[in-house]
Amino acid sequence: MGIIQVNSIFIYMFFQPEKGTCYMHILAFMAVVATITYLVFGGYILLLDIRSRLHRLFFYMTFALAFWAFCAFWVYEAPSAETVRQWVKISFPAPVLFYAFAFHFSIVLFRSDRQASWLYCLIYIPAVYFTLLNFTSYTMYSGFIRYGSIWTFEIANDFARGRSFILYYVGYLVACLVLFLIRRRRVESYREKMQSMVLFCSLIITLTIASLEGVILPEFTSYRSPQPAPIFLMIWMGGILFSMVRYRFLTISHAMVGEDLADNISNAIVLLDNEARIITINKKGLALADGPKEAFIHAPLSSLLEEHEKIIGEIDGMRRGEFRSFACRVHVKNGKSASTLLDARFSMVKDHFGDPIGVMLIGREVKESRQFKSRYKITDREEEIVQHIISGQPTKKIASDLNVAERTVKAHITNIYNKLGVGNRMQLLNLIKEYDLFPEHSAEKTLIFTRNLT
Repeated sequence: MGIIQVNSIFIYMFFQPEKGTCYMHILAFMAVVATITYLVFGGYILLLDIRSRLHRLFFYMTFALAFWAFCAFWVYEAPSAETVRQWVKISFPAPVLFYAFAFHFSIVLFRSDRQASWLYCLIYIPAVYFTLLNFTSYTMYSGFIRYGSIWTFEIANDFARGRSFILYYVGYLVACLVLFLIRRRRVESYREKMQSMVLFCSLIITLTIASLEGVILPEFTSYRSPQPAPIFLMIWMGGILFSMVRYRFLTISHAMVGEDLADNISNAIVLLDNEARIITINKKGLALADGPKEAFIHAPLSSLLEEHEKIIGEIDGMRRGEFRSFACRVHVKNGKSASTLLDARFSMVKDHFGDPIGVMLIGREVKESRQFKSRYKITDREEEIVQHIISGQPTKKIASDLNVAERTVKAHITNIYNKLGVGNRMQLLNLIKEYDLFPEHSAEKTLIFTRNLT
């Protein structure tokens, strides 16, 4: 009986807020909770990976919501229409920018963070327009009226102010929904499909409740909306949180990798994401590349390896399931000295759903290669031909791989023999054994890449 009575009081307050004295205090309390929640949530995601554009955009979204909710607290507790007007004017850039940030966030998520600066500039043009308009008039509201214990907002009827802003934010949120659906259909990963579905469903629920509270109830009942949009948007944030916990949305980053463990391994270790960008690189890899870690995180593979185009092609084949790993010798770029030869193995990293989340490169520096080249004055091209000889390829196949004439390869081999003081391949291989130049490959597929030498 007590529960029914409490529910009756709540319903009475909800539909007739003018007679419920604590209604606005409850909203004010919820606004404080929302402000703290948005700041903590956004700060946590930003600290996970501050270099990620997606993480930064999410932080901008939550910061805008936090400021919006903070101003909403003062609106709910305002003693006069003038105070409401001041706080609405102060807060208005926050929702304007939030919708732009949300749309930008959805596009980056859909496009896998590919560059499209011109498109992103177009997104913010309406936001700039409404923000500037806010300094001269109230874009969405024409007035504020006290209705019992709450302040209600009169929406401007002219298109240039109220209706155009409604079209702006509804259009952007609908566009977000469409992008989530398209992403769900486009991606192959079960985890990413579920991420998109959770984002879509939680935003749909948010819009449905907001429409019910702000449009349908005022139309058919005596209820007047105090505009609790910054509080309702916690539903969408809750959906994002669920997607993070259940499907690891926004949480796969270099911060999650066991960096301390990787840094104590003598081999170079590099983790790539599904777009072949570097997520993390251990100390040995940085030593070979001779650069700061900040220069490589989120950088393309081309910033590290000379044979990046061929490697990306093989990674695509591995992702299609043609093979599980491949091995090769690659050259690590070094801006201060000659490139370093690396005995490398690439393998796919999968999550517990069985979906690929990245590629692991484990490489051993072929230290003897530099000594070998220096002692016998072997050129880069001759070193490459030696690698082909080690793999057992005939002269004709070497010429085909290098895209040169067979007589050119024979000339190179003769020069190599003369420099090393050997007369045939067997003697060459015996000499190479002394320098430990044979690759240590244990992968499903072994490759020899041709460098672009001039």
